[in-house]
Formats: sequence, C-alpha cells, structure tokens
Amino acid sequence: MHGRGHTVVGVEIAEQPIRELFQEHDIPHQVLEVAGVGKLYKSNDERLLLYAADIFDISEYRDLLLSVLYRDGVYYVGALEFDSSVWAGPPHTMDRKAIEDLFPECLVELIDEMNVTGRTLSTLKSEEKMVEFNDAGLALKSSPYLYARTYKMKFK
Repeated sequence: MHGRGHTVVGVEIAEQPIRELFQEHDIPHQVLEVAGVGKLYKSNDERLLLYAADIFDISEYRDLLLSVLYRDGVYYVGALEFDSSVWAGPPHTMDRKAIEDLFPECLVELIDEMNVTGRTLSTLKSEEKMVEFNDAGLALKSSPYLYARTYKMKFK
C-alpha cells in the first residue's frame, strides 16, 4: 500500500518484523520513542508509520490503534482463528464477531480468508488430545484448524 502512494499506519507487538520490513524494502526512516507506547518507525516521507508497542492486552492494542487512525480512512486488520485450547495467546484467536465487538465504531468486512491447515471446525475429532506448547508457531501449526483472515474496516 505504501508503494502505491497510500499512507500506512500500523501497530505491531513485535519490533523485529517492523525492522525487517524497512530493511528489506530499503525504506529510509527514523525510529522515535513514543512515551507510554514504545517505538515508532516512521518513513522519511511520513507515509509509513509503524508502532512497535509493547502491549499484550487487547483493549490497549485497540485504544492505541484507534488513536492513530484517520476517521475517513480504510483499515485492514489481519487476524487468526484457531483452537484456543492449543494456544491461549498472544497472538489471540479472533473470529469476525470478536473483531466487530472490539471495534463497534467500525464497519467490518471480510476480504480474504485462508484455511492454513486444510481442516475445518466440522472435521474435528473430539477425542483428539491436545499437546501443551510454549512456542506460538509450533502451537498454531498443530491446531486442529487455523484460519488467517483479513478484514477491511471503516468508521461508521
């Protein structure tokens, strides 16, 4: 989106993917400290603003995201839905209802969905035993189902 001339604002819990994005695309930028939030990676053209926020509470994430969004903009939210008994988060499992409940002031539209495991909720065997994990990646790969979804949001 940034490469197409749009202004992009994002909030990410992990700083590493933000650093990698700027490095891999050779985007000139500054890194600023934002009190109470964390770091802000800002492109020199000021059209790419990515916050590396050390927040794990979903309501704090929501409040920060809403504070940096433009009222007339279009927003994209990536979310995962998986078996929460496999991994409690973060990342947290979020279906469409959870997104709508989290952002009641926005219209939410599903624009992309990928069934990562190829399994669905209806094909689960209730007797399947879950294994405990301490790594999100391994846990999510072992989830009986895993959907990666992208939602488009606009203020109502």
